[in-house]
Amino acid sequence: MLSAGTSQTVHGGLGILVLGFSRPLHLQSVLESLRLQGALDRTHVWIDGTQGLAQFHRMQESSLKIAHRFPIRELRSHQGNHGIDKVMLLALGEMSWLYDRV
Repeated sequence: MLSAGTSQTVHGGLGILVLGFSRPLHLQSVLESLRLQGALDRTHVWIDGTQGLAQFHRMQESSLKIAHRFPIRELRSHQGNHGIDKVMLLALGEMSWLYDRV
């Protein structure tokens, strides 16, 4: 158990979180920019799911294909459609355990 004021991080330093879902070309631009900056080794991409809704499937699949092109630290894809608020809160919670800064 950690005492108050003690942090346990896996990677330390700065972690980068990128959230994606329905804008694959924007995701590609962001990841390309991070590649040029040499920051993909600490970049985590979280993509929300479709909950089986056909109208969102193609956008999510395109985002996943783009994310797979880059050597990022983690790609996490959800099945359920949680929405940006829930995905952001879950991702920031996990990132705060891994890094000193997000």
